[in-house]
Amino acid sequence: PTVTVSHTQAFTATVTGGATNTVTWSSTGGTWAANVWTAPSTPGSYTITATSIDDPTKKATTTVAVAAVVAPPVITSFVATKGTVTTGTATTLTAVFSGGTGSVDQSIGAVTSGTAVSTGNLTANKTYTLTVTNSANVSVTQTVTVTVVAAPAITSFVAAASSITSGTSTTLTGVFTGGTGVVDHSVGTV
Repeated sequence: PTVTVSHTQAFTATVTGGATNTVTWSSTGGTWAANVWTAPSTPGSYTITATSIDDPTKKATTTVAVAAVVAPPVITSFVATKGTVTTGTATTLTAVFSGGTGSVDQSIGAVTSGTAVSTGNLTANKTYTLTVTNSANVSVTQTVTVTVVAAPAITSFVAAASSITSGTSTTLTGVFTGGTGVVDHSVGTV
């Protein structure tokens, strides 16, 4: 088994044919309380020995790996530069994390904390999942969604009168989809 430094692990041993059928426990490190072992504070490999009380020549051993405490990974942020993009365009994703290695699904792959990566050109909404995993194989995740909208299209933009006298006005009509229209020369939103 594997035990974290200074944590406990219970052990059992089966003995038959003796008067008491019990054992004493010993190890190359750590301390004992009955059959519960407290791992030492130094990582490494330790041998646990169960010795028969009825016949001390009868012993059984096992090896325990004592591992250092590993802090859990932390994701500080995971964002898209643009949360909404036009069909056929890309944005970038930036993950800020610590305590592990990061990867993003949707064919992005391994990422470095604080470094932007491109989504590639998008044609549909996509949710990306960042997974950060530490050396103890503990993972945390966070998602970000990029919304894809159709590109705006102008069907027509015409003036009611194509020629006017100075000081008069005409009406402008814009027919468009997929966005908000704005006309320059102080006309404004249409």
